[in-house]
Amino acid sequence: MVICETVLIVCTVRIREGVELSMSKSLTVFYDGACPICCAEMASLERYDQGDVLSLVDVHSEEFVLTYPHIQKTQAMLVLHAQDASGNVLKGVDANIAAWAAIGRKRWLRWLRLPVLKQLSDWAYMRFANNRYWISSLLMPASRCASGPRGRCTIKKQSRP
Repeated sequence: MVICETVLIVCTVRIREGVELSMSKSLTVFYDGACPICCAEMASLERYDQGDVLSLVDVHSEEFVLTYPHIQKTQAMLVLHAQDASGNVLKGVDANIAAWAAIGRKRWLRWLRLPVLKQLSDWAYMRFANNRYWISSLLMPASRCASGPRGRCTIKKQSRP
């Protein structure tokens, strides 16, 4: 369920029973910039982020180290992390759902938090996260990461009208 107030652009997203994610302006998503699939997902998020509500931060960047010392890089490398404007940290499937909900896309993802699907989706996400480099090599053999700084992927900024 997404409820948006047009005056302040405040959205509340119900992720799972009893947990609400509030976003006044932004959700910061911490991603692995050395992972081609991760970079492709971030590029998709950025392309659809017409309201400029997301901040995408590569966990290998200096910005991450200096600005977000409370997020452990080793943990952020294991699963996707996101932080809302209130400072709440979301991980894994919850972080992914929050990112897409913030930009009003892929609303079907919220079904993954239903009790029947939650355990299965968390299990599948962990299998994917633990094998993302191998999966990237299969699906994206001509990796874009080689062209980025220090072999990292880059997200090309889209000009917005």
